[in-house]
Amino acid sequence: MFAVFNRLSPSPWFRKPEADLREVEVCKDDGYLPAGGCETELQLAPAASRFESLSPYHRLAHLDAKSKQRVNAQCEAPDSALSAMSRRSVDVVAAETV
Repeated sequence: MFAVFNRLSPSPWFRKPEADLREVEVCKDDGYLPAGGCETELQLAPAASRFESLSPYHRLAHLDAKSKQRVNAQCEAPDSALSAMSRRSVDVVAAETV
């Protein structure tokens, strides 16, 4: 196969199809649409593409103020819970009082 490629005449690389691309803001860690709390960056994507999936890895979690266990409004009053962004389902990155 390389012998065939070596016989081809050199040609310039493909030009970027600027008219068919658009810039999309994505999560810097995983490339999904940012879900809040994500560091973002701009990436080029096909102009006709549709992006619907938010980052599954950056989620807001409510924690018990004392034990730092995950809670919901049925077991902890929202004003006494902590809010934290989680990069994975078990790692809590930062916590702050709501």
